Amino acid sequence: MIHEGTESELIRLLTDLFDERIDGREKVEKLKSEYDLRLTKEVEKEVEDMCTYATAMENKGIEKGEERGIEKGLKALVNSLKEYIKDFEDLYAAVIRNEEYKDVTRDAVRKYYSS
Repeated sequence: MIHEGTESELIRLLTDLFDERIDGREKVEKLKSEYDLRLTKEVEKEVEDMCTYATAMENKGIEKGEERGIEKGLKALVNSLKEYIKDFEDLYAAVIRNEEYKDVTRDAVRKYYSS
């Protein structure tokens, strides 16, 4: 049987535990001070590692999303430019003049130029 208030306390604890705005060290301190939990060094490390891993996965997701966005934009740009610029070198020069695509390789542009 759940005592009155226990369920909301558990929900608050879980909300704090999974709040991405709070880093691992702060979460450990909060679990100890606000919830009066006695954590072993192993559990403290696991909480901190979980936060580090979550941040790494978030950053990786952002990076992949940016790569996909640049890839889609590059494809659209090359497809629109190749209607007007027939010479590949001239087209490549036009693409890299755009700040967003300044580091794009010839191979990446050629991939869409040929299609």
